Amino acid sequence: PQRVFRVDDPSELAVDGGRIAAARRVVEPGDACNCNFDPAWSRDGTKIAFVSGQRCCVDEQEQADVYVMDANGYDRHARTRVTTDARPKLGVAWSPDGKQLAFGYTTAGLAPKIAIVNADGTGRHDVGDGRYPSWSPDGTRLAFDDGRNHVVVSNIDGLARLQIATGSRPAWSPDGSRIAYENGAAVFSTRLDGSNTIRVADSLSAFIRELGYEVSGGKNGTVGLFKEQMTRLAAAEP
Repeated sequence: PQRVFRVDDPSELAVDGGRIAAARRVVEPGDACNCNFDPAWSRDGTKIAFVSGQRCCVDEQEQADVYVMDANGYDRHARTRVTTDARPKLGVAWSPDGKQLAFGYTTAGLAPKIAIVNADGTGRHDVGDGRYPSWSPDGTRLAFDDGRNHVVVSNIDGLARLQIATGSRPAWSPDGSRIAYENGAAVFSTRLDGSNTIRVADSLSAFIRELGYEVSGGKNGTVGLFKEQMTRLAAAEP
């Protein structure tokens, strides 16, 4: 492990080719425990999508939506609200061309669903049951947790679903040949058919908050483990 920077009380981190975005809880008078989480860089590095909620939890009282802001951070209050349903959200991911976002949310009965929406908030449609989506580098497939701790790969229309592993929070390698995911307190990497599974790393903490391949990390990428309330980045080559 190597300490790479310090930020006060981060709740989520996201990496993009050497740059790290940190989201943290912000308390605002009259707005309860307002907090931001699940940040995701656009492929071109100019935008950050994230979830902003009031309670930082998944229950019937939570109100959360997906927002987009410029990555330069000059005006952190200048953000675009992409969703308006105020349902609890479970992960957000950019399409490779930066035109759409996939995100998880829960219905009134707390059933997990995955939807795709244009980056301006139009054209929203559900594609199936699940949470924590990750978009393939070629833009044709999604990987996600089906809500029962199974990693599933499907077409972006939700069809041709294939369960490939037991785990959650999947992330594609840059070349699209492997998927990393967390299971318990460890991180694994597997092929798209679920074969050749490799135990990549053990977590420094049981609280793995974000998982992703760093684009600059070699042929199959570098798996990054981001821990809640920690300011260290642990990396291991798959």
